[in-house]
Amino acid sequence: MTSNSFRYATKVWLTSVVVAPFLYFLISGTFDIKKLHIEAAGLGLYTLFAIAFGLLFSIPCWTILIFAVKIINKQNVSLTSKKVIIILIGVVLTYLLFYLLFFKDRIDSEQLSFNMRLATAYCLTNIIGMTFYKLEPDLKGQKSSTQHVHL
Repeated sequence: MTSNSFRYATKVWLTSVVVAPFLYFLISGTFDIKKLHIEAAGLGLYTLFAIAFGLLFSIPCWTILIFAVKIINKQNVSLTSKKVIIILIGVVLTYLLFYLLFFKDRIDSEQLSFNMRLATAYCLTNIIGMTFYKLEPDLKGQKSSTQHVHL
């Protein structure tokens, strides 16, 4: 069976780029209901900018994720173990990207709160995508549990 590592990583990446801005919008609204009403008017423009910036800035993480998924998927461990490792890598990549872009300089508490909520929205979306999408095992060179060795 051929793996779908590239397709899996790409689906996860595109899902996070598109869904995370909406998730952030919901998270922001739960913290400040007045802010939710004000932001609702600019949701369309905000979403377009968020998706464009998300696509642009997350390309390095997507590339690393593709290679990580390919390498992990070749390992002879359970699918659950593979997904847990992939999720951990995804969380690290997401927070690392946000650190490099936003956290390495001193910022005020309001900006820090914004960045943390946005990073959390991307992490949650990645975790959901990595859990939801099906990862086909890469069985090239591995014996599946249904194959038998005859002596």
